[in-house]
Amino acid sequence: MRKTFSCLLAIAITLPVLAQKSRLPLSADSLATGNYKDVLSSFFQLAFNKFTGPQKELRFNSNPYAVMARMDTSLLNASAYYKYRHLRDLNFGFAARLDSNFRFNGFSSDVKYALINRRDETVSKAFIQNILDDERTQTIFTINTELDRYISKFDTDTAHRNRLQAEKVAFTRGKINFGQLSQELQGQIKEIALTKNLPLLQQTIDANPNFNLKKTAAEVYADIKETINNKALWTIGLADTTYKDQFMFSNLVLSSEYIKGIDKMKARDLELNIKATMQFTDDSLRSGRDLRRNLLMMEGGMNLVLKNPQTLKSFFECKFSGAYYHNFGSLYTGENRDYLNLIANLRIRVYNDIWLPLEIRYDPVNHNVFGFLHIRANFTALGDIVKGK
Repeated sequence: MRKTFSCLLAIAITLPVLAQKSRLPLSADSLATGNYKDVLSSFFQLAFNKFTGPQKELRFNSNPYAVMARMDTSLLNASAYYKYRHLRDLNFGFAARLDSNFRFNGFSSDVKYALINRRDETVSKAFIQNILDDERTQTIFTINTELDRYISKFDTDTAHRNRLQAEKVAFTRGKINFGQLSQELQGQIKEIALTKNLPLLQQTIDANPNFNLKKTAAEVYADIKETINNKALWTIGLADTTYKDQFMFSNLVLSSEYIKGIDKMKARDLELNIKATMQFTDDSLRSGRDLRRNLLMMEGGMNLVLKNPQTLKSFFECKFSGAYYHNFGSLYTGENRDYLNLIANLRIRVYNDIWLPLEIRYDPVNHNVFGFLHIRANFTALGDIVKGK
């Protein structure tokens, strides 16, 4: 109980917005990179993939929680966001495939689940534990507990007790600084630092007599939030594509993808991205329609993320990766059983959660270059544009 209260106290004085039931808690989605959102969508995503290429795709991605919240807005609160965290780890998508003339060329769908999702603090137990273990959190808890104990002694002097309680509440909520407290409470806090062996509190008072407790708690949250944003995400998925003239699978893809930040920098980050797929597709060398052409792909790369130092949101990303392909089935004329591609993905955030990703693939053997431009956006961002916000 003590640990739980300690954690809630630190978060509560840092994020009063959580008390507003119409708002969601700050989650991985608010700070997620474009690369992350391509792997796992937190709410809704509408994508127009390869719209400059001959095989285009109009795709919609979401999760069960987002659909439920769309039908029942009372679920858009912190408790429901946490309660349905496992539903948010399940993504599904539908897409219409188009040819170069924008004519229907097949239907596709996919489902994906996050086996490991440590980037969302509402999901990650590590986030709670990191807050509890932080020395600043423990100091905040001790100040709150000891001041309550001191103020409770004035049970016979109601006016004095109420004045001290009001001061204490204003201080813990960041409305006044340490230097604005009465001499009585300043002295009591200094005594707490001495008797409870809180060297960090004593150092803070000596360095800045006007320190703000809420700002200190905000620093705890911000530091740990940055750490969480570097945690691992691992998903597995299944995707399918149908023929344009009948509802029969022309392609099945089993996939697994892993993302993890490998550093912690204020203005930029590096993400490790590993992906593997096994594709079962129609072999046109055989008569009829089947799924006997099997292709393995393994891709690994690094994503450089440039962020706004104040908001920590990324505005530009550049991922360089290499992909290895192995064909287990029949080879077409001029096709190699094993080949490589070098890939560059550039992403620019043009408005809130609207991204323009440019994908460039290079075949080092045949010296072929392929480029695809995509558009990805969520419904919230689109709504804001329509409303002129």
